[in-house]
Amino acid sequence: MIHISGSGADEHIELSMWLRALTAQAQRRNYQGRALPLS
Repeated sequence: MIHISGSGADEHIELSMWLRALTAQAQRRNYQGRALPLS
């Protein structure tokens, strides 16, 4: 198994967090868009 350097691991974690934040933002926008017409 190849050992990942600290900087590489940090970069991967940062990317994962950014992706998760982007997904959460999109889901929130979709939820608001769906909820508004119903109310």
